[in-house]
Amino acid sequence: MWVVAVVLAVVLLATGTMKLARTNEQLAASGLGWTADVSTVTVKLIGAAEVLVAIGLTLPAVLGVAEILVPLAALGLYC
Repeated sequence: MWVVAVVLAVVLLATGTMKLARTNEQLAASGLGWTADVSTVTVKLIGAAEVLVAIGLTLPAVLGVAEILVPLAALGLYC
């Protein structure tokens, strides 16, 4: 389960950062065609949410607070 949490956190952090850093046109050109159909604000909010989820998946384990929730959260995101 920890492996799933780490993999999800890395993927979400990477994709969220990409959505925050690039324009809709750049994202559409890189294969995320749906970004051409939605507003820039929506794409940025989705990117911010992905970064926050990645932080939420790793921070409890790093701080040692409610560590059991990390793999459960990863499993919930995965399903």
